[in-house]
Amino acid sequence: MKKQHRRAALLAAGLAGIAIWWGNRGGPDTPESPAWEPLAKRIRLAIETPGERPKAEDLRQLLQHYQSEPDNPRLRLLRARVSWRIGNLEHRIAAKTELQDLSTGNHEQAVSALMDLALLPLRQGVFEEDILQAADLLLQHPLSNPAARLRAADILLAATLPAKHKDILAMAVHKVRAQDKALLGNWLTGKGHPRLTLAAISEEEARTQPQFFLPRFQALLATRQIQPAQELIDHMQSRLDPATLAKAHAHLGVANADPATITRYLDWAHEHQDYAALADAGRLALLNNRPGAARAAYATVLEQSPEHLDLDACTQLLQLALHVRETGLALQAAKTLQNRSPYHPAHQNNLNWLMLLSGADPELLLQEARQTLAANPRNPSFISTLALAHHLAGNPDAANQTLRRRHGAPLQPSEKALLAATLFAQNKNDEARKWARDIAPAQMLPEEWALLKPYGPELADGHSATGN
Repeated sequence: MKKQHRRAALLAAGLAGIAIWWGNRGGPDTPESPAWEPLAKRIRLAIETPGERPKAEDLRQLLQHYQSEPDNPRLRLLRARVSWRIGNLEHRIAAKTELQDLSTGNHEQAVSALMDLALLPLRQGVFEEDILQAADLLLQHPLSNPAARLRAADILLAATLPAKHKDILAMAVHKVRAQDKALLGNWLTGKGHPRLTLAAISEEEARTQPQFFLPRFQALLATRQIQPAQELIDHMQSRLDPATLAKAHAHLGVANADPATITRYLDWAHEHQDYAALADAGRLALLNNRPGAARAAYATVLEQSPEHLDLDACTQLLQLALHVRETGLALQAAKTLQNRSPYHPAHQNNLNWLMLLSGADPELLLQEARQTLAANPRNPSFISTLALAHHLAGNPDAANQTLRRRHGAPLQPSEKALLAATLFAQNKNDEARKWARDIAPAQMLPEEWALLKPYGPELADGHSATGN
């Protein structure tokens, strides 16, 4: 009992002292909704709007409601989520225990608790076994929705040995098939198991129910059954909407190695301003060794209709932009990723690094970089970002000391440029030139190379420290 009281006190302290990040939704409004429901709505709206945070008064009111109803499962869930996301280590551990307690129930709060435990990233106080246990329960919970089940299966497949994959896939099929067979089929094919899709969705279903057409059609293509796929699209031609038909013809053309297919698909998507199709065309372009076309398509979607660019495509766009040294585009992709997953430290770290390079106030970003590093103190990339913030804030000594915390982890060319710049700033020119010796502008973003600009015209002109 004392432990339970201590845990409650810790969670309450976390709620009182920090801003809330609450991304998951509470229950729907009903005529019997509690008095604090409008408060929860305001908090949710603030959290779901990038850059917004709940007002301090709302936090105080929320704490008061929790203290008056400490056994209310929705309030228990909310106060646990607060500390789970942004509390210190002690608060986070207490929140984890509370979420695990809630997750054992047969109610919506249990599913929400499992989603928090399974889907938020690893950080201090959170262990792989915590995530895997929650993912297993989320996959099997009777109230889980299909998308949550498949997210849980993704986690389990990524973290377990191949020998266990058959059982995980069988459980996913068993649980999701009756809920959303089309979603299941797309997921199975995407995971490299198109034959399971063909077993789940019959030819008759695909010929009579349009929602099953694409899952079976793409599974046929994935198993190189080109003729049955052609027959299926011919049969459904008059029943498919233009976007589905364009997508099907594009995928069939790629399977037939038609070199003009992707260009036609890109042109169709642009002409019809169909940004879902444009994102799909970009993915096909990338898979077929056309990174320039993929980058252009993804960039257009990001600018015109970012909701149609999923996390995978946005991550690909970030990598493509970095590859061609487009800092501005990389920054926009990083902002989108961080907005979509505000609790993912890797996304926050990428954003911190690119904002620092793009002229953001390093003094303001120092604390953000420290908090991101606290989530994973041994991550070399996170360490380098904090060092960059120190260097740009005019403290090369702190930057150099921070870089030493990498403990010998290999340096990327951009990190070598950072280390050389800190050493130049400390007047350790010989050591700085050693680190700058084998790097060149083409290996990094222009702003990363510019870190060396104050320390020699030959560096500013794009030559290495050896003069090559």
